Amino acid sequence: MRKTFTPAKARGYCITSILTTCLTLGILTTGCQKKEQASACDCVLLRSGLQAQDHSIVAQEINSLAADLAPSPTTADQIGQQDNLHVLAGRLSSQCGFGASVLHYNGIETYPPQSEIRITDGPSFSQVLDIGYNDQYRLVFHGMHE
Repeated sequence: MRKTFTPAKARGYCITSILTTCLTLGILTTGCQKKEQASACDCVLLRSGLQAQDHSIVAQEINSLAADLAPSPTTADQIGQQDNLHVLAGRLSSQCGFGASVLHYNGIETYPPQSEIRITDGPSFSQVLDIGYNDQYRLVFHGMHE
């Protein structure tokens, strides 16, 4: 006995196929998107902390900005934070409007090594932030000086 393929069955298969494809695409495009959440800080509080040279306020805000910057070690960068140091400087510029530039990466001869970012806000202040690493090689604020 031979099975016949009718137009009604063809429409059913076609509709099922389209629905399955749409559902699959919908899951792939919405369910698998990585949500980018850059860390934020209270720029007004950071500005006042920098002007007053309040290390605890500056540490809190800088560490908040760097909280999501995980190290990515390579053979050339064993700590794995060189790119993230530039990301941190960029966040200081884009989120708070400061002039921020990396002076050097792992350039201070300490153990563990430290990096420096110069941060300025016109005539209001100019500070150099000492950025080090915790025991998981995450960026952390260590101090500041002029």
